[in-house]
Amino acid sequence: IFFRVCMPLSGLEPLPTYGSEVWLVLGAYFVVLAVVGVWSWRRTKTLTHTSSGANEDLKHHYLAGGSLGRLITSASTMASLFSGYTVIGIPAESSSTGYVACRWVGGILSIVWALMAVAPRIQFLAHRRNYLSTLDFLKDRYLHEGEVASLLLALVVFAVALPMYIYVVGQFKAFAGSITGMSNGAVPSWMSSVTLATALVIYETLGGLTAVAATDVVQGGILALGALAMLWYTFTLFGGMSEISTRLPPHLTATMDGAGCLSWLNFFLLTLSYPFFPHLMTRMMAAKEPATYRFALYCLAVSPLFLTFASVLVGLAAISVTGAGEELGHGAFTTFLGYVVASGPVGRAVGAVCLSVSVAAIMSSTDSLLIALAQTVTLDILQPLVPTIGTHRLLTAGKVVSVIIAFVSVFVAETGMDLSFLVLLQSAFLIQTAPAYLLGMYWRGARAMGIVAGL
Repeated sequence: IFFRVCMPLSGLEPLPTYGSEVWLVLGAYFVVLAVVGVWSWRRTKTLTHTSSGANEDLKHHYLAGGSLGRLITSASTMASLFSGYTVIGIPAESSSTGYVACRWVGGILSIVWALMAVAPRIQFLAHRRNYLSTLDFLKDRYLHEGEVASLLLALVVFAVALPMYIYVVGQFKAFAGSITGMSNGAVPSWMSSVTLATALVIYETLGGLTAVAATDVVQGGILALGALAMLWYTFTLFGGMSEISTRLPPHLTATMDGAGCLSWLNFFLLTLSYPFFPHLMTRMMAAKEPATYRFALYCLAVSPLFLTFASVLVGLAAISVTGAGEELGHGAFTTFLGYVVASGPVGRAVGAVCLSVSVAAIMSSTDSLLIALAQTVTLDILQPLVPTIGTHRLLTAGKVVSVIIAFVSVFVAETGMDLSFLVLLQSAFLIQTAPAYLLGMYWRGARAMGIVAGL
């Protein structure tokens, strides 16, 4: 029935995508986030009052007490991994490179392979040895080696903290750009960034990882719903892969040459660094039991087949109707939605949801990165520097660190400081930490000195 009633593409002209429906959907989305945040705060408060020690308070805040179930762990892992680039960046890439952008489908699977090597042991050890920080495994494994182990920890802290901070600043920029675009410039970028920072700080300081993971369920649900809707419209409105491909210029459908294949190999190797992002590793440590995270890996392995692949098709569909000579860039996503909105009332509703998806994807990554970065600074930098600090004061300091990071990131994002050259190095920094973890897990002969030499 849907195929029959869907308006033919040839009779459509793209319409503006930023109508009142978008603000209604966004308003409802933020109301739901507020409700979930209040629930998380009440739950964390109850758990804190019944905790058996001060360390338990830190565990409840940074690791949700190590009690996340299957649904929340799966949704939170996927929402943390799929950022705003999934919704806006991949369509821009596929509109300029064609099916080469399908590397993101295999790239997510290579992340799953790396997670399979890391997650089972980190999850087991985190519960058995009461880890609080993602670097606690390295302390446990190497710290008996003395000063060289301390140097190793310092290098790893730098190698994970810098990419996270760059990522956070980039997400603030993306959020501000999205809201400013939706309002046609009526909402200044600084106001969007400050609003995001305030919202994240409130529910992170009050609810910790419990609040972050619970809101990830909402954000992940919107992301999945929007991806399925976009996938549906690429087939019902744009004719699917076969018709889209016939309208594409030849260079977008050409088989990759040797250089292209090498670029894919390089890309897959760099995606192996993602499990060492602390905001993903905390999900391993917070999972209730091994079966919980195993289920999350099942979900993550399936997700690129409809999430990232839908984004690839969105970019291809957009460039197929605008012509080979037009450079869409980040406008590929809105061009696609312009045709969806023009298809009728249902299309307008779907367009509003899909625009909300871009906001949800940005927020889901930003909140996870913010609390993970604050966790690293507090437990792996501040605590070793001030060993006499009490755990309650440490928790308070951690919340202050979250506030500082959030608003410093807003300032950096608004100054227009160019960090693009550092963005290219994120994975390169992270993958340097892989030997410390993998050799430490799988080889008894691993020593800090050799790993420090590599770093």
